[in-house]
Formats: sequence, C-alpha cells, structure tokens
Amino acid sequence: MPKFLKTWIAIIATLLLASTTGCAQLPRDGQIQIGPDLQSGLESDYLYYSPGSPVAGSTPDEILAGFLNAGTGPQNDYATAREYLSSDLKANWVPNKNVLIQEGRPEITFDNAYGATVKLKVKAEVDAQGQYTQLPNGTTRELHYKLALEADEWRIASAPDLTMVIQPVFDVIFHGYSLYFFDNQFQHLVPDLRWFPSRASTSTRLIAALLDGPSSWLRPGVKTAIPSGTKLSLSAVAVANGVATVDLSNTALQASASERKFMMAQITETLMQLSNVLSVQLLIERAPQDILAFTNPNRFGFANQPVILQNSNLIELSGSNSMALSEFNTPMKAISPSDFAITSDRKRAVFLNGLGLYAYNTSRVGTAPQLLLKAKRLLAPIIDSSGFIWAVPKDKDQPVSVFNANGEPVGFYSGWLNGRSRAGFSLSPEGSRVILTSAGGSVYAAVVIRDKNGVPIGLGDAIEPFLNGKSIRKAVWLKDSTVAMLHDDGNNMVTPIIATLGGASFELPAVAGATNIASTSSVNGFYVHTIDGELYFYRNSSWMPLREDVVAIHVSSD
Repeated sequence: MPKFLKTWIAIIATLLLASTTGCAQLPRDGQIQIGPDLQSGLESDYLYYSPGSPVAGSTPDEILAGFLNAGTGPQNDYATAREYLSSDLKANWVPNKNVLIQEGRPEITFDNAYGATVKLKVKAEVDAQGQYTQLPNGTTRELHYKLALEADEWRIASAPDLTMVIQPVFDVIFHGYSLYFFDNQFQHLVPDLRWFPSRASTSTRLIAALLDGPSSWLRPGVKTAIPSGTKLSLSAVAVANGVATVDLSNTALQASASERKFMMAQITETLMQLSNVLSVQLLIERAPQDILAFTNPNRFGFANQPVILQNSNLIELSGSNSMALSEFNTPMKAISPSDFAITSDRKRAVFLNGLGLYAYNTSRVGTAPQLLLKAKRLLAPIIDSSGFIWAVPKDKDQPVSVFNANGEPVGFYSGWLNGRSRAGFSLSPEGSRVILTSAGGSVYAAVVIRDKNGVPIGLGDAIEPFLNGKSIRKAVWLKDSTVAMLHDDGNNMVTPIIATLGGASFELPAVAGATNIASTSSVNGFYVHTIDGELYFYRNSSWMPLREDVVAIHVSSD
C-alpha cells in the first residue's frame, strides 16, 4: 500500500516574544533553520516545536505573545497554549476549528481595559474538517482577545477558536492526507485532500472527516458507502501494533453487504496513508465485522510512458529508448495530425488536425480514421478512464462535445463553461475532476457529473483553488490531487508550478516558450514541450534537452 513520501527537509522558525506596551509587534516570521525529518514518526504527540509555558510575573503582552507562539505545538491538544488561558476558557477553547496561515508579522494593539486586537495578513486557512483554502492576496483578519488577572497572574480570558502559524511552521506541523470517496459508479476512488497536524489523534480526525462526507464542490460527482449519520462509536480510532481499530455507530448497519465492502475500502485506503497503520479492523458497536476482501479499486498512478508525435509518427519514450507505434502510421498520414491522445493499452487514439477531431481503433484494421467532430480551434483531445472522448473548443460560445467509445455523441451540458474562454482543459486520471485554464489566466476546478452508466453529463460548480496572483498559461492534471501549471513570467520565459489542489506548491526552473507539461511520477519524470518543438526532461534540478521537432506529447493515465 503506498505511503506518503518522507519529507527531506523540515523547517523550523525561531519565534521571538514581544515585550513592548501600547502597540506591540509580535515577531512570528523568524529565521529559517534546518530541522529533523518530522514525517517519519509523527503519528505520536512528539513534535519538534515545543513552545514555552508562561513565566510567573509576565506582562499582558508577553502572555499574548506566548499564547500565539504556542500555536506551533499541537501535541496533547495544544496543552502548552492552554496554560496561557483562564480556568474558564481553558477547557472550552477549540484550536482545531480554524488555522490561519499568516504572512509577515501581526500588528498587536492593546486598549486600556486589557483588550487586544491582532491584525494580520492571511494567505490561507484550514477549517475543522481539514479543508485548505487559499485566500486572495492582501486578505487581512482582525482577531480580538481579552486578558484578566487570575491568582495574580495575567491570563487570556477570551480568544477566538483558532491558531495561526507562518508557512514554514505549517509545512512542518501539518500534513496532507486524502479522504477517499468513490465515483458515482463505485469504480474508482476519488481523493479529497485535507490537512491535519501529524500527531496521535490524526487517525481519529481522518475518520471523523471521512464520516462527514466529501467537500461541497466534489459532492455532486462522488459517493460514499458509509450511511449518512454514521459516527464513531468510540471517541478515538485506536492504533496498536500496526492495526487501526475503527468502531462505528449502529447506523453503519444500514449498509448492505456489498456497500460494506466499499465502506471498508474507503476507511482502509484513508488510514493506510499513516506510517503506523498496516491493517484496519472494522467494528460496529464493538462487534467485529467479517467483511469480504474488496479487490482494490483503481488507484491511478503514472505507470505509462510518454508518447510523442514526431515526424507524423507516434513514438513511446522509455528512458533512453524509444518504440514507434507503427500501427498508427498509415491512418496518421491520411490526416496529418497536430495533437493526439492515446489509451494506455495503445489500441485507441484520437487526433486533431485543421478540420477537426478523429478517432482510430487498431482493432479495425484497414479502416480510415473516423471524423467525430468537424471544428477548428480545439484544445488537446482527451480519452478518459471510461473510454469517453472529449472535444473542448477554445471559443467560449462553443459547447463541449463528448463521444462514447463507438464515436457516438452523448448529451453533455457545458453549464458554467458556456461564456468562458478556455486556454486549457484537463481531466484527473480517474476522470472525476476537471481543471480548466481560462484565456485570462485563471484556473478553475470542478467535479465531473456522470449518470448511473458512467456517461459524463455535466460539471459541478467551479472553484478557484489557486489564488496566487499569477497568470497561468495552462494547467494539467498529474496525479491524485496534484496539478502542473505553466506561469508566463514574461519575455517568453515560463515557470512550471507543481501544486496540490487544496495545498501548497513549488516551482521548477523556467523554460523558454514552454507550452505543455506532462509527468510520469509525483517527484520526478517531468517533461516540458516548447513552442519550438523542443522536449525537455527534468533531471538533477535542471531541464535536459531530450528531443527536437516534437509536435505534441501525451501521458495516458486511463
């Protein structure tokens, strides 16, 4: 079962306490240092950050500064932070309700009644269900606190239910985990990325969030086999000797035998991301459940090698070797394609040329490519995981067309795509989610809605998951919740950005004239194609030239 990759570098921040009165500046963006590998054993309540407890005789601003800094220590349910709170607030404060990821230093102002206002810039936030939301540039928040004397020591008597950290601290303390739901046909698992502190209670929070259901934008296109209203019968998911024990309430008994197999798959796939979980035992009201093993549903990765279109040939690349897909040569010469998509079994392909979209099946020897759609200005064609063919016009007034494996059109409602110009359109590997790049450089995500037979019939409401203020030339879905974007830096230089949907991102070195990006793995195997036909491969932190005169590149993930 795949585990999350270990983090190579953990970053720690040296946070200083402010000790001024009136208007206080709290230093919370201190020096960056190298720390230990925190990912390897974080299903415990030990963390590198160990904030200090309050010191006797501390002033109100020192108490507030210490409390805010203690948000870096989630161990034992933020036990250190609670030491700064009054007796009444200590048990009622809910730190997991919201996490703010701040930029720069907060501005703190005290009034004469020992009230404090903390004003800060916020780049993102994480809610109680672990959903990460990137906020528009320049977003600010005002937080209000009240201090009072208790046993002759200053303590915080009123505080919002949240913590706040800078990005390097968040990257160390929090970790992204996928909750797994199914597509509408219960064929493929669909990940819903959430963020939680890596600690002993992570398993409990993962299952609690799974029971609450998918994110709102995914809900129209995914399903859960867990009956609505199901809760944890015990307060925690216990993990001992590699076995995670999940005890559900009797509402789970409403699931049929087949549904319980799907339910078990969702719970198992979600918990097996934790390094200390090797297997899962499911109970309902303390009664062990004998659930038949479920054949692991499709988890799409990058097993397929890239295929390029070069000199009117399709060529599969494998390291330094290449193999011509000669069965496509004859039909391609008849249409001179400019772009293509191909299935992983290399039996079906679709092509674009100046007239429109064509389909070809190698099992129909001697037949000519089938013209599916006569149209100009189409984006790169798509064959999804269910075999449906997508044709997406660049023009905002033209509808999206979808065809089944036989080339017959199916009814698809373009919805919010109508009236929106398109510079890029990409489906996730399992075919349940879409990324659209608008001509204006914005990026939108939406769920694909399919009927009971798996036929795509429309899209759910769009969200904007990446609000980084950068104009994106193209966005391409890579794997799970990972997306590659091309940012136009100006002067023909383009920076590839690898981002998680509901998470952070990192940049690769810029490439002149880059127009497309593809990948065969989550940490390497990146390919960039340029407007001049150059193909580059990412190796040892730089782009290495691989091929010239390449017309298009495609990596199939069906």
